[in-house]
Amino acid sequence: MTLQLRRATWEQLGAVPRDQLEVAIQRTQELGATAFKAKDYKKAYEYYNTVVTGTEYLQQTGPTPNDATYLVNALSNRSACKLGLGDAAGAFKDAREPGAPRRAPRRQSPRLAAATRRGASPGDP
Repeated sequence: MTLQLRRATWEQLGAVPRDQLEVAIQRTQELGATAFKAKDYKKAYEYYNTVVTGTEYLQQTGPTPNDATYLVNALSNRSACKLGLGDAAGAFKDAREPGAPRRAPRRQSPRLAAATRRGASPGDP
């Protein structure tokens, strides 16, 4: 199903039952994660781009809460792939895309704050 999803048009996606399409999107997301862990950023980008396309289709046909999760994850992961490929501007664009994660900054750990105050890198002893 993943290869069909990668080449599918929106018209073709309309012929696939929604539950099967969601399964294909989840599987494609997993394949992207595997490629990313192997540092095959180009292949991972293709998988995550497919997830974005499939999720955008799902949202147009009646969004569910899962659609937002798929889109946030895919945009975040696609952004990381672009960064791995040396496309910082593209990574920034994906990170700013509607639906991309908008997290509140976390507090620094006391150890990181102390290291920063002394001018050391966080990984220094």
